[in-house]
Amino acid sequence: MSVTQRPVAASIFFSAYRRGAHRQLSNLFGKVEWAYQMHKFRTGSSVHTWLAQGLAQTFSLNEFDRVRQSMRHPGTLASYVHGSDFAEGLLAQLTSIIAQRPTALLARQRLSYIMGDTRTMSGEEAMAWHRKNVVPELTNAEKDAILQAAIFKKFCQPKFFDLLVATGDKQLHEAKGRGRPNRYQYHVVTRVDAQGTTHVASSGGDIMGRMLMRVRDELLFNLPVSATPL
Repeated sequence: MSVTQRPVAASIFFSAYRRGAHRQLSNLFGKVEWAYQMHKFRTGSSVHTWLAQGLAQTFSLNEFDRVRQSMRHPGTLASYVHGSDFAEGLLAQLTSIIAQRPTALLARQRLSYIMGDTRTMSGEEAMAWHRKNVVPELTNAEKDAILQAAIFKKFCQPKFFDLLVATGDKQLHEAKGRGRPNRYQYHVVTRVDAQGTTHVASSGGDIMGRMLMRVRDELLFNLPVSATPL
């Protein structure tokens, strides 16, 4: 049990699934996920090519929903719409299972869709494709470098820049989903004991929030990204 170094009152917790003004801070809004997921697949592979096309494409909401349903995403469209914007990075994120669990039925269905094959490939075919077209998993440092570059590019765009600037000097944290927080997320639990002392316990790596604050520092104050360690 420890006292947090980041006061909850001075913090903004964001998530693509959490309604509110800051949900567009999430990587699912903009092109971050497209750039990130591309690096899991070899250049020239069908998934890499599909992601590269998505990175350059401007989706309409109808196109986004059509592809989302074709890739058998179980959620509802309304969960990913914020005003006139929508979380198009979800489509890129849906390819992650192809790299992580290639023989899973959902992975094979999504890969078959991307390849334009109406027949769902077998587990053996999926493994053969995986061995040929998926790169070895990157280190955390390599993943973070790719994400940092993609996030910086996202927030150079006026609509996202203005959103980030509006956070002022508040601490930024990606909120956890239903499960335990991962290394990118941050979760805080407070408890007041019988003596009235507040105790704060935190979990999650908080990498995404730290990245966003580094980008904010660089864009607003011209501080080099390396000046603020993750």
